[in-house]
Amino acid sequence: MQENHVAENNDVLSPTNIGYSRVGKHILSLFNKWDSGSRKKFGVPPIFELRKEICAFHPDVVIVRDYTLPSALALLFGNQVGAAGIVQQLTPKFGDENTEIKKKIGRLYESVFNRPLIRVTPIKGEEQDNRTSPETYFIPHPVDIDLYPEFGDVDFFRNNKINLITVGRFDAERKKILELVKVYEVLSTEWPVHLTIVGTLDDPQNQNYNEILDFIEENSLGSDIDIVTNMDNKELQKEYSKHDVFVFPAVNEPLGMVGLEAMAAGLPIICTEDSGVSTYVEEGYNGYIIQPRSEIALLKSVKKIVSDKNCINTMGENSRNQIIENHLPEHYAGEIERIIQSNSSIVK
Repeated sequence: MQENHVAENNDVLSPTNIGYSRVGKHILSLFNKWDSGSRKKFGVPPIFELRKEICAFHPDVVIVRDYTLPSALALLFGNQVGAAGIVQQLTPKFGDENTEIKKKIGRLYESVFNRPLIRVTPIKGEEQDNRTSPETYFIPHPVDIDLYPEFGDVDFFRNNKINLITVGRFDAERKKILELVKVYEVLSTEWPVHLTIVGTLDDPQNQNYNEILDFIEENSLGSDIDIVTNMDNKELQKEYSKHDVFVFPAVNEPLGMVGLEAMAAGLPIICTEDSGVSTYVEEGYNGYIIQPRSEIALLKSVKKIVSDKNCINTMGENSRNQIIENHLPEHYAGEIERIIQSNSSIVK
């Protein structure tokens, strides 16, 4: 087992961190909730500092993440300097169960600021589901293709094995890493495969993490499975290209950015229909979409893909080409500009 550092990639843009207000820290401490979800919900920023930063920058558009109190404050202060508001969310354009609530928030915003509140999402959903709004736009999530080698420069099937990789939090049962390990145990009796599991781990005593380790030890899989905890983000981008197939059995997964990163590295994708990354997987073209929480479905799809090395190469190249065609940063920026121009009333 290897352990490295966790790090975000701030090479392009260094964020200004204004931290939390005293009230925000008190709330988080009171309930002892310092995980990312709780910080997003209850981590109130220093209001005057936030307003100062926004007014000093004087933006034309304020883009916030999700419908939270910090987002509401940022939109309010942005409107004070004439900035349009855009909410970025990881919920589908079609079939969002909270569509009606968001429509009401949008109507309230428009009645107060006399301009529409635009929502963008990198998840499309099922188009036949009419739960959506005209102010909601689907934009493929951007990926920096320059972080990955050219497809023809990658060595496939290292050590004469088909190398599988998955990425996710070890302490989150919904990532279904143990399910994948169980499937791997069966698969390894029939095919020359190797599995790498890269994941974030805050507590080595975590029950889910130790169940994974126990299963690996009990079934003598230690020599065939690499576990890497808290890998540096830059190293992770290099790690994808050392593998042949990305397997992502997670459920209740809003997006799964790691799936898009694997596609950029030229890997075919196996994911569940309960994952946002399924938006970008075309069955049989660059991967397979499986039923969630089904070891049988997962095993069947992995077997299908490892049985044909030519298929792995073709699907991997299709994955990378899809990123180049639809997911470059300039594509995302162009779509944001198009949305703003087509809704001229949002910018005053």
